[in-house]
Amino acid sequence: MTLPQLLGPSGSQEMHASSRPIAAVLIIGGAHYTQLKPDLKGMPILTILNRVPETDPVEEFIRHLSRKWAAFERQPLIPLGTTDLPKLRFRAVSADVKEAARR
Repeated sequence: MTLPQLLGPSGSQEMHASSRPIAAVLIIGGAHYTQLKPDLKGMPILTILNRVPETDPVEEFIRHLSRKWAAFERQPLIPLGTTDLPKLRFRAVSADVKEAARR
């Protein structure tokens, strides 16, 4: 899904109305995770690209930032394609905290 598709017609118009179009949106979801392996939880870092001329350097910067973020978190960076995203099941970190407190 592209950024204009995600935002819809009015949002897409707003993106291009400014003097500099939005090249990408980066979402780092620290409040949720997906269980990738029994001993490995994955934190989603989603990139939504808007195919404008400015996208290529921004996309490379986001890749660089994602690698650095994973290293900072001491976790592997596991890139997934857009077709894999709907297959993942996310869980709120706060739900785990509440569940652990009940035990």
